[in-house]
Amino acid sequence: MIDELKRLIGESDDDEVKTLLLLILLRIQMLEEKNQYSEDQLILDLKKIYHDFLNVKSEQESSVNLDPNYKAVHIVFGDSAASSVKMALKEMKLQDEENVIFFSDLL
Repeated sequence: MIDELKRLIGESDDDEVKTLLLLILLRIQMLEEKNQYSEDQLILDLKKIYHDFLNVKSEQESSVNLDPNYKAVHIVFGDSAASSVKMALKEMKLQDEENVIFFSDLL
């Protein structure tokens, strides 16, 4: 898995890697500066960042093979909003014609 992580990070652009590092450092700063943010919460957030990164990279790799003939692409901010849009597309039977790209609302 270490080699896979190295590959994924190596293939990421500088802005992605800098954003990932910023998210991690902000969480550590929150832990050191605020009594309301616990080490347990830090661990949960770091795990979420890790899994979100792997999921985004997996989706990026699989999107290379997706049908490029989507009629629309929806860009959504937030996990809940993304789920809602995906569910609405499925109910309207548009999931094969329209794609959803989402960014986690972890910040």
